[in-house]
Amino acid sequence: MQELYLKLINLGLNILKVDKLKYFILKNEEFRLKYIDLVNDILTLEKNHNQNLEDKVFGTTFAKALISITKQTNKQRFETKDHIKVEDIETNYNQLVSYIVKTFKVVKSKLVSLNEEISEEIINKNAILTDQVISKVEARIAKQEQVKESVTDKTSEQVKTSQTEQEEVNTVIPVEQIEVEQIEQKQTNQQADFLNSFNPNMFANLNNAELPVLPSQDPRFYPYKGKPKFMPYLKIVLCVLAVLSTILLASSLLYLSYTTIDISSNTYAGLIESGKNWDDLFKVGDKEILKKFPIGISQITLMFIRGFGLPILIYMIPTILICTYTKKSLSNPREKYRIPLFPIIFFIMFFIGLTVNLYEFTSLEKFKDAWQKALMAFTSKNDVDVNKLFEELLKTHIKKFQLGVGLVLSSLVVTILTLLLAVVLIIVNPKLDREKIMKATLEHQKAVMAIMQGQKYEMDPSLYEEDEVEIKHPSKLKLFFLKLKNKNKKEDSKDTNN
Repeated sequence: MQELYLKLINLGLNILKVDKLKYFILKNEEFRLKYIDLVNDILTLEKNHNQNLEDKVFGTTFAKALISITKQTNKQRFETKDHIKVEDIETNYNQLVSYIVKTFKVVKSKLVSLNEEISEEIINKNAILTDQVISKVEARIAKQEQVKESVTDKTSEQVKTSQTEQEEVNTVIPVEQIEVEQIEQKQTNQQADFLNSFNPNMFANLNNAELPVLPSQDPRFYPYKGKPKFMPYLKIVLCVLAVLSTILLASSLLYLSYTTIDISSNTYAGLIESGKNWDDLFKVGDKEILKKFPIGISQITLMFIRGFGLPILIYMIPTILICTYTKKSLSNPREKYRIPLFPIIFFIMFFIGLTVNLYEFTSLEKFKDAWQKALMAFTSKNDVDVNKLFEELLKTHIKKFQLGVGLVLSSLVVTILTLLLAVVLIIVNPKLDREKIMKATLEHQKAVMAIMQGQKYEMDPSLYEEDEVEIKHPSKLKLFFLKLKNKNKKEDSKDTNN
């Protein structure tokens, strides 16, 4: 019963958090009465079944919130339902959620999610409905009406065009000579019944009826083939791996760029070419770099040094894109089981380029090759022997190079795993179900034409799917401790009174 009480008070608060729903509490009498019924159910659990949240009750607070929104001058009556069963209260809860989702097109997860904190202050804060908010909601509703009217005009035009074309076909072209694709023929046959019952009052009927929502705008319509159950988990794993690989790659690049060795002594120059100093050898660039020579010398590390490490922020963009989309998509039934190609492909291309650059530092031998290329560029020579120089450096700085190799190898392993998972996600990503989209569009057209005929048409319910929302109810252990805490508080209160 405690679980049901938590569901009710969370629903009460979640409704107040949505401006559109607060507006309809004020303007829509049916919805207002349903919200009053919700408050009465909360009061019933509190007074008849001793339910509370940490010794606090909220039924009266929700009642005051409703009065604050509606600004009623006459007294609104709230009451407990003495003879109602707990199962009936649960049914009322489910029916109210379904009613809001269907009537006001609010995503179910917004209604049933559990709030981190519920207090009188939070409820009162969300119970404010200003004139500015009312104007915004009304403007949004007006815009939606314009869209509906636009759809109506287009549909009416299609009906007229279809009728004209049908007459021309019947009078001018023999039926045997028409070759139409199978899908177009089906659509023509299915629309024929409506065209035959065309009546002059259809446009008046449209003005007096509420048009069905376009499938593309209905959150219940899922336009893809299949729902891979593992997809949400794979997206979370990809997000975690992307963050981990970004941290490792960034650490590797920063380490290779800012871990330096002072080779400005002419002793090191003599190891490259006997009897020479750096003034003789160094031809291109600033000799100051010799005092802080990066152990992972390359074009990319030099870019990092010149940019004071800020270019690392660029490498965070693909990961931020993927993680942001993953967070949003998990609460959206339409996007929960798929991932868009752009952030994935962007991530793959970006990290492949970075991986290729880091591959130059996967062993001590490759470090030596990188130093040789860099010194060839600085000395303008076609070949530079760095064997003696590198052997001398390894005597005192080998740990720096070994740590660099370890960092690079670990970052490459995690990055390759991340890239492989990204490729897998592209392969299993559900494709658009064009037949389903076509069927949904046709069903919508049939519903609109039925309204134009003054009739009622139920769109095929198999096209729509209930929101798959995982409601995180409190665990039995948490409920046990909550009840124990409440019991101890009541006993302490009795002892104080005595």
